[in-house]
Amino acid sequence: MGDHSVTVTDNNNHQSTVIEIYPLGSYYFGSKDPIAFRDETIADRVQRMKSKYSLSVFFSFLFNIVALFFFQSIDFVLT
Repeated sequence: MGDHSVTVTDNNNHQSTVIEIYPLGSYYFGSKDPIAFRDETIADRVQRMKSKYSLSVFFSFLFNIVALFFFQSIDFVLT
C-alpha cells in the first residue's frame, strides 16, 4: 500500500500494529484567502446585527398579530 510501513508493538498486550506511511508528495497543501470582515470592531458587528434583525423581529411580530386577528375573524364567521 504505502511506500513504507512501521510496526508498533504494545508492551502491555504484546500486540503489534502495522502503520502505513505515505509520502507527503501525495497530498496538496494550499492556503485560502483571509476572510474579509464587514465590521472593524465587535461593537460595529453587534450594531449591524441589531439593525438587521430588529426589523425582521418587528415584521414577524406584526405578521403574527395580523394572522391572529384574521384567523379569529374566520372562526367567528364559520361558527
